[in-house]
Amino acid sequence: MTSATQTGPFWGRADKTKTATGPERKPRGGPVFIGDAVTPWGADTLLLAVLRTAQRDISDDE
Repeated sequence: MTSATQTGPFWGRADKTKTATGPERKPRGGPVFIGDAVTPWGADTLLLAVLRTAQRDISDDE
């Protein structure tokens, strides 16, 4: 029998790069669930309120 040593993957360790390509990512909102589409929120639904707020935030950034 031969003796084998644990050396890890043959391609080596991947280090995270410090440089970024492209524009900085904007944080995204939380997940939207199916129940949000029917949950009453004032005169609308919770999903509609979330979508309107997201659109308002996008319009404010431009």
